[in-house]
Amino acid sequence: MDPNVLPSNEHLSEKQLKFGYWYVTHKLQIKKWFTFSLLVAAAFLWIFTIGMLVKLYLIDYPRQLELERALPQSLVNPYAIEAAQPKQLQNKPVQVFEGSKGATDVTTEVVNPNEDFWATWSGRFSAEGATTTWKMEYILPSESKEIADLGLEAPGGLRAPRYEMRDLSWHKVDRHQIADYKKFFAERQRFDIQNITFSSETSADNTETVSRVSFDVTNRSAWSYWSVKFVVNLYRGTTLAGVNTVELEQFETGETRRVVLIWVQDLEAISKVEVIPQVNILEPSSYMSQKGS
Repeated sequence: MDPNVLPSNEHLSEKQLKFGYWYVTHKLQIKKWFTFSLLVAAAFLWIFTIGMLVKLYLIDYPRQLELERALPQSLVNPYAIEAAQPKQLQNKPVQVFEGSKGATDVTTEVVNPNEDFWATWSGRFSAEGATTTWKMEYILPSESKEIADLGLEAPGGLRAPRYEMRDLSWHKVDRHQIADYKKFFAERQRFDIQNITFSSETSADNTETVSRVSFDVTNRSAWSYWSVKFVVNLYRGTTLAGVNTVELEQFETGETRRVVLIWVQDLEAISKVEVIPQVNILEPSSYMSQKGS
């Protein structure tokens, strides 16, 4: 069949002829309705898009900002934040002990009320009569630590003494590494102090009185330390009457040492001698080694 020749009506059914007639007579209307439908659909899409943009930027976005601003206030307890911060160190009044030849000893006690924080700082004693040099100090969690400076040259005495601190830094105990700090402390601060004696006697030339404290100390921990400081306090009853310090270098595990401390002054009626070990067990550089390592 020639493709350019239309099929004759003989091959079309009556139904096809009626549809063709209807289509030809309504062709323009169908085109108009189709165009109108497209315009309506496009308008609906535009209206929907504009509505969503209005809802997003003019309604939802301001509401989201308001919720975000309110979130920290509603979910974060300011008292919990404050409780998580370390509490301030507490300094007790400075005590002054007049020695011989114009020398003066000063001491104070610093208290750390925090169970999970230890601190480092630079501190010094200051007064109208003299000022000591800045020294690095530390304090362990829940520790009451005595800090002393000995032999200050203050012939006129110290007036209004105080202890100054600067460059304070807090360090949190890592509970993943140290789950039980009390056990950690007890295992490392095992210094057995025995045979404490106190004596006071006149020198051979009868020109001055010498007071002496001696004791034996054994490092019963499993760790050797580069340096361990011992603070020795002398009491008359409950009153602190004198203070001295000594540092034992390279104090190895299992080692016992004899310690003798001297005051060139007459310390009468001493009723109690207190020996306090001090070593920063939370500082890795304090350790020489561990037994068996």
